Amino acid sequence: MPLTAYAPLGDQDPNHRRHQFSLEFSREVLAGDYVFVQDVFGVVYVLRQDQQPGHAHHVVLGRARPAVSAGELVLDEGSMILEINNISGTFQCAPDSLFAAIGGLVRQGAIFNNDTQVREFSS
Repeated sequence: MPLTAYAPLGDQDPNHRRHQFSLEFSREVLAGDYVFVQDVFGVVYVLRQDQQPGHAHHVVLGRARPAVSAGELVLDEGSMILEINNISGTFQCAPDSLFAAIGGLVRQGAIFNNDTQVREFSS
């Protein structure tokens, strides 16, 4: 699966720093609307959309780290994923990368069921 990055490695632009509230997904993450980015090690990081006005994917990992997958998700109580998609203007990942993110989220404690809406978009 190809990796995508949004800036050259070593980019020191302060706008490319990791957001202070970006965190690894876990069962302790509160319900809400999030953007996510999965790094090259398979770890999924999330940031609440209301914590970064405008576009947020570029600050979830920070420092121009490459990504395997990126998108948005809606999380309910108890780590239940209600909706997930692969929409990201920063990371133009392959559509099937969404399945890698789902696997990473499950490893990190997320719960999916038959009602979870999975929306795969291609650019």
